[in-house]
Amino acid sequence: MCYKQFLNNPKISDKDGIPISKFSSYFPYDSLGYKEYYVTIDKLHDRILTKFSKNDSLALYNYKKKSNENNLIDTILPVYYGQKDNIDKYLKSLNENILYNFFLSKDKYRLTVLRTFNNPFTLIIEKSQKNQIIIYLKVTDGKGGYYPGKLVVYKKHVVADLIWNNFIKLLDKNHYDSLPENLTTKEGTDGSIWYFESHTKNGYKQIHCWSPNKNSIFMQVFELLSRNLEYKFDDIY
Repeated sequence: MCYKQFLNNPKISDKDGIPISKFSSYFPYDSLGYKEYYVTIDKLHDRILTKFSKNDSLALYNYKKKSNENNLIDTILPVYYGQKDNIDKYLKSLNENILYNFFLSKDKYRLTVLRTFNNPFTLIIEKSQKNQIIIYLKVTDGKGGYYPGKLVVYKKHVVADLIWNNFIKLLDKNHYDSLPENLTTKEGTDGSIWYFESHTKNGYKQIHCWSPNKNSIFMQVFELLSRNLEYKFDDIY
């Protein structure tokens, strides 16, 4: 699966990856089973006024024409629905940015884990413009299968270049560049959903899996990053 080129769409996020609206999606529309719609946004009240199917171009055109004539709306933008666990609300509660839209001038990899009965968390490793290697941990007090909660843990740790080198070797060993997006081989109730995203000058890529096994790339990334933090995780599954 090749990397996606950045969209550079100012209607989705700013150049720092901050969502423009609460309706901005954290994943491209062709990932995670999204269905694309166009919506009209009332910016003053931050709400959706009208929703159109992506394929209903005539209705969209007529509404835009009528709205422009009567000065009814602020903007029209794509919004994506259909993701069963709605990871958007969790990444928002983790105070994260959108990685697929603009290049943020640094290489960044993000592992986000939603465990049904445990706190959602994200682990990030990035290489700054000054070639500083930093690992971040963010945890909320929510439950991954129920509600996002609020951010309660934030850790930042500068690590040696060796950690970065080992991390890149781990990706290469697992043939990350050629992996498909959905690595789920079986599904069930409860469990956990793991998302891994990469954001580099080559573009954006994400993979995900329901309850990955202990030898998976998801677990390997978790083990490498978490061992460099002073934090005790409960029930990794």
